[in-house]
Amino acid sequence: VIAFAITQALNLAAVFAGKLAIGQFTLYFQQTLNLAKSAEGVLDNYSSMNMRSKYIDQYFELLNYPNSIVLANNPQPFPKKPNPPIIEFKNISFKYPDSERFILKDFNLIIESGEKIALVGENGAGKSTLIKLILRFYDPTQGEILLNGVNIKKIDLQDWYKQIGALFQDFIKYQFTFKENVIYGAVSKRNNLHAIREAIQKAGADGYLKDLPNGIDQIVGKTFEDGIDLSGGQWQ
Repeated sequence: VIAFAITQALNLAAVFAGKLAIGQFTLYFQQTLNLAKSAEGVLDNYSSMNMRSKYIDQYFELLNYPNSIVLANNPQPFPKKPNPPIIEFKNISFKYPDSERFILKDFNLIIESGEKIALVGENGAGKSTLIKLILRFYDPTQGEILLNGVNIKKIDLQDWYKQIGALFQDFIKYQFTFKENVIYGAVSKRNNLHAIREAIQKAGADGYLKDLPNGIDQIVGKTFEDGIDLSGGQWQ
C-alpha cells in the first residue's frame, strides 16, 4: 500500500510538472494498482501456505512418533478356542506414561468365555483403563494379560483387533447411510449383505430399522438432504 501511494504521488507530481500526460497517468495508475493487488495475492497465498505447512509438519511428526507398543518378532495367531476367549488379568499394575500414580496395582481378574460383566466404580478407579489394556492401546507396567492362556503381547495385534470391538462415550457419527455405518465396523465384509443384516440384528438395531423410510439405505444424520437423525441410544 505504501509503495502504491508513493508511486502515485510521483506520477501526480509528474502530471503537474507537465512531464506526464493524463492518459499515461491513468495507464500507470491501473498497472500499478494491478501490480499491488497481485503482490497482495502472492503474500496472502504465502501466508496461507505457511500456515498449512505447520499442519503438514505435525502430520509427519505423528508418523515419526515412536510406537509405544512393542510388537513381537514372531507373533502368534489369536488362539480361537475357546471363543470368546478367557481373559485373565494376572498381577496387573499400570500407570500412564509420564505419571507416577498407579491406576491399577496388583489387579487380578478372570473373565470366563462368553461371560458378560459390568465394571462399576468411581471416576478414576481404572474402568476405562482396563478396556484400553484389553484393546492393547497400552501395555501393563507390571504383570500380564492372558488370552486363552497366551500372553497378549505374543499375539499378532492385527489378528486380535479382528476379534474385538469397542464403543466409547465419544463415538463418531458417520453422516452416511445406515448400512455404511455398519460396514465401517468391518470394511472387508462390505459386500456381504447377510453379515451386515446379522450384525444389525445382533446389535438390536433391527427394532427401529423398519421405521426408517429407506431401510438400511437410509441416510442418517442431518448433514445431507433427506437425512433422518437418530437418538443417542439408536446411534450407539
